[in-house]
Amino acid sequence: MKTNLEIRQGAAVVNVSGEINLYTSSHLRETIITLIKKKTAIIVVNMKDVADIDSSGVATFVEALNEMSKYGGKLRFVSVSAKVVKIFNFSKLDRFFEIYTDLEQAVAS
Repeated sequence: MKTNLEIRQGAAVVNVSGEINLYTSSHLRETIITLIKKKTAIIVVNMKDVADIDSSGVATFVEALNEMSKYGGKLRFVSVSAKVVKIFNFSKLDRFFEIYTDLEQAVAS
């Protein structure tokens, strides 16, 4: 898994590629936690190139959502594959995760 960080319209966009799993989620977690420590208002996780996610990847996002809610930050997702959406739905996290199809909409406040 690889991550690339960019800033768009004041939002931090974390572009992720590959699989988010037990072996790779710690790198993603570190990237997101660094942004949370800076109290980044909007973090958008671009999952266009994410092939799969396991429970440790999901846990990374749940932790980020919880931490960001403490200061009013927003965690958003864009370009999520049908397979990953199914995992979010199965775990009932689709109720809490903001999922967008368009990056420009996701970064807009």
